Amino acid sequence: MKAIFIFLLLTSQSFAANQLELVLNRIQEKAGSSNEIPINFVCSTEHPTTSISVETIQKNVILRILHHNGLKFAPIHSGVITLHDIPYLEKKGGLFAQMGEHIVLEFDLNRCKKHQTGNYSCYNSNSNTIGALDVSSFGFQTYKTTSELYGMSLENFSFRFNVTVGNRGMNSTMEYFLPNDCIFR
Repeated sequence: MKAIFIFLLLTSQSFAANQLELVLNRIQEKAGSSNEIPINFVCSTEHPTTSISVETIQKNVILRILHHNGLKFAPIHSGVITLHDIPYLEKKGGLFAQMGEHIVLEFDLNRCKKHQTGNYSCYNSNSNTIGALDVSSFGFQTYKTTSELYGMSLENFSFRFNVTVGNRGMNSTMEYFLPNDCIFR
């Protein structure tokens, strides 16, 4: 079964949310009851930058990452950056670019968890080639954070993608604003 992946040029939050809702409803209809779908979510920013889709199909979890604006705009780091980090980030960016603009990965459902906190994680320890990059393992984790700003409560959903190249682990994080950027089932 071909998986559904819609993220092309969504221009408004309400339109994006409605489209994401339709995608997940269709996934749920095809899979059956919600008990058969332990991990399903779709995230895309209002003006698409990097979108992710995670869906359970039978005994597999399929991850799709799409960099809408090309690899030069793909996230490669999260956190504080110093001048000392620039050479490392250039090398890391080159490695991440080898994976391509559209990444599709598969995880065995037994290697994934839906945590009680509402967060998810999947891990694949099999060597694989992602685009043109040979990796010895890959995975993802999600986490939600809430912060207070000017008396308002803001909730973020962070998606961290991890790969191991040789003996070196690397990760990249994309952040989304809730509830507008993500739909969960």
